[in-house]
Order: sequence, then structure tokens, then C-alpha cells
Amino acid sequence: MALRSLGQVIVFVIVARVLGVNEYGAYSAVLALAVMFGSLSAMGGSTLVLRDTAREGEAFHLAWEGFLGALAATTPFLLIAYSASVFLVLGEEADWLVIGSIGVAEICFSPILLSIIHAYQAHDDHRNSARVVGYPMVPRLVGALFLLFLGWKGISGSEALRIWTVFYLLATFSSAGFFLWKLHKDTGARLRANWERVGTTLQEGWAFAFNGAAGKVYMDIDKAMLARMTDLGSTGAYSAAYRVTDLILLPLNALLSVMGPDFFRVGQRGLKETFALVRRVLPLPSLYGAVAGVALWTIAPMVTMVLGPQYEGAVAVIRWLAWLPLVRLFRLFLQRAHAASNRQRRVAGVVGMGAVANVALNAWMIALWSWQGAVLATYAAELLMIGIFMTVRR
Repeated sequence: MALRSLGQVIVFVIVARVLGVNEYGAYSAVLALAVMFGSLSAMGGSTLVLRDTAREGEAFHLAWEGFLGALAATTPFLLIAYSASVFLVLGEEADWLVIGSIGVAEICFSPILLSIIHAYQAHDDHRNSARVVGYPMVPRLVGALFLLFLGWKGISGSEALRIWTVFYLLATFSSAGFFLWKLHKDTGARLRANWERVGTTLQEGWAFAFNGAAGKVYMDIDKAMLARMTDLGSTGAYSAAYRVTDLILLPLNALLSVMGPDFFRVGQRGLKETFALVRRVLPLPSLYGAVAGVALWTIAPMVTMVLGPQYEGAVAVIRWLAWLPLVRLFRLFLQRAHAASNRQRRVAGVVGMGAVANVALNAWMIALWSWQGAVLATYAAELLMIGIFMTVRR
């Protein structure tokens, strides 16, 4: 995660500077929608690979082939829905090469990489799992460096955006292909769909998929709504600030990722045991979240030194978002505890309420206060979900 975060910082800085604040805003809006729809690919089949294999190693091949079948069955419908959504948000400013490249990357190939990560985690092979997390950043970094060269040659704006999204697609495709080959070499997993398993995968996985989709809607819908309700410049500054905050969250995501099999194993014994695990682990991440908030507040003015003066608006956004890592980690641990204890439908309901509340609050608050309203809506939705998780637990 540390190596990946370093690569992401470099890629983020290059892409934000070369594209400019307006084109970066358009890119962020399209990417947010693609990630949201991509979270529904295979309808939770990736999580079933982790759950079933962690509990019973011999179930891996059946779960893997069920995931591939579900991915093939759901992808065409998701691509159509995603394309329509982007057109509604951007209207005449939509570029179909940009839309297609990002959509195929996030809806078709990124779910494959996630499932491979889960496959290695379930086998307690965290070394290879970490490689799948980090190595796909390498081709993206190469593409970003080439984009930097093109920017030095005078290419920027919409032309640079089109070139970058093609690089993005090629990097995701090549990474998925390489790690599919490696997974086959290490585990014998074949690129073969089990069509008889598709129905079971969709039935058991939809709640996990809904959790992921609701979480993505909750985290990313504000960028799309800002692009629709304000302007791409404000969206670009807000998205850049949010990206900085996401980088701070990487160690927390790494911890949750590596603990995935442990959560599912302990979850078999009930919610009480899972919460005991959370209580043992939570103090150190909480300290990190508090320190990270202070650090974000302090370093916020440096964003213009790195990204350029056109991102001056991101400084205030970063300071408003500084305490989001601390608030979000409590919700993430509570959510994982319930999901791992066979209460994924409960989690789907809670996260769904959070997503609906976030959309409603964004629609109201962005109209009144622009990006400040989007930040307030984020905090309000986080606190709402934390309160509900604690209430339904009791």
C-alpha cells in the first residue's frame, strides 16, 4: 500500500497538473460514476471468493468460476447504465472515448483484479495479494510520465484527457491479464465461467455488491453532483482535495484488507466475537486518524506548490475534510464487523440509508453552499451510519 500510494501521488500530481482544473474535474466525475457501477460487477462474486475460500479452501475453484460467470452476465448492462449516467451528468461535454476507456477499465477489468486480491487473501498469501494491490500502479505510472512528456510538448486540456484515459484502460487491462496468468500458475484457477453457479453467486452476493455500490455512491456521488450543479473548476478542486484525503486513508484500508479473512473466520462465532476483535484492533488506527487530521490541516497550503496555483480552492477543502479519516474508520470497522457476522443484508440496509441520505443532503446543501455543502453532507452521512450500526447492534 505504501508503494502504491507513492505511485498514486506521482500519477495524481502529473495528471492534475497536465489536465488542468476543469478537465481534471470532468475526469473525476466520469471516474466516480465508473467506480460506482464497477462495484456492482459480478454482484458481489469477488467477496464470495474471499468468504468461501477463507472458510473452506476447497471451495475456491467453484467460487472463482461463479465470479467469472456473474461478471460476464452483469457487465453489458452496467456499461449501458454507466454511459447513460455520464451523459446525464456532463451532457454535451461528454467525450465518448473518455467515457468508454474509463468505463471498460473500471467495470470489466478492475473487478477481476479485486477478485484476484481476494483469492490470494483467502489463501493467506498476503505477499501475492500485496503485489496485486501495488503492481498495477507501475503501468499507470509509465503512462503518467509519458503524459508529462506530452504536456511538456504543449498537449493539455481535452486532448491530454483523451490520451490519459486510453493509457488508463491499457494499464488496467495489462495488469488484469498478467495477474490472471499468475493466479492460474499459483492456484490452478482457470479462465472459465461456471454458468450453473451464476444464479447462486448473484443470490448470495447481491448484498455484498449493494454494500459496495452504496459505499461508492456515498463516497463519489458528490463529485458527479458538483459537476452537474456547479462548474468543472469547483469539481476539480474538490476532487483533488478528496484525493489527498484518500491517500491518507490508505494505511487504514490496508489494515482492513489484510484482516479480511480474520473477520470472516471470527464472524462465524457471532457478532459479539467480531466486536471483541474490533475493540482489540481499533486503538492504533484511531490514533493514526487523529494524527492524520492534524497533518492534513497543517500541510493543506502546500497543495498549490505541488499542483499549481489553479488549485488554490483545494486548500480550504482539505482542511474541511481533515477529520474525515478519523470519522470514517469507525464506520468502516463497524460495517466490516456486521458483514463478516453473516449480517450483510443489515449492512446493505444501513449503507443504503447512508447513501440515500448523502444524495439528498448533497442535492440540498450543494445548491446552498457549493463544495462546503458536499463536505457537510459527507460528515452527516458518516455519523448517521455509525449511529445506526451501534443502535442495531444493541
